[in-house]
Amino acid sequence: MDLSNYDLEVDATLEQEALQPGRYNVSYVSAEEISGKNGWVAIKMLFSVEGTNHFVPCTFTVGSNNPKAIDIGRQSLAMLANAAGLTELKNTEELKGKTVSVEVKNNESGYAEIDDNYGKNWQAVEKKAVAKKVTPKKAEPEDDPDIPF
Repeated sequence: MDLSNYDLEVDATLEQEALQPGRYNVSYVSAEEISGKNGWVAIKMLFSVEGTNHFVPCTFTVGSNNPKAIDIGRQSLAMLANAAGLTELKNTEELKGKTVSVEVKNNESGYAEIDDNYGKNWQAVEKKAVAKKVTPKKAEPEDDPDIPF
């Protein structure tokens, strides 16, 4: 489509820096079912990377002529649910509002994606300890004359 009639200006400052490989906290955004050859069916989930404007995908095989691929997909989904604090996962929407920690890598095309490592890289987010203010109690002497013994 010719866009020259619309006076479109591209702002180069909107380009964002590439997401570097490493461990990140991510939150579930959406899921869609995708399919391919030989009966392959997968759930492709999209996660937002905490503290950035980046999104990273992860694909879980749920249907295939290869039973091992299905086992790996189910295992990874179960480990994601566990990291999110869920005891079961019947619907991807149950992941809304959940944050987990996972490794991110660059794929062959150079795009960032989740490296779930057969589910082994999903982890619960470490909660930061909240410091409590402790007020010291005034110690009472043991030989207090008010003690009745």
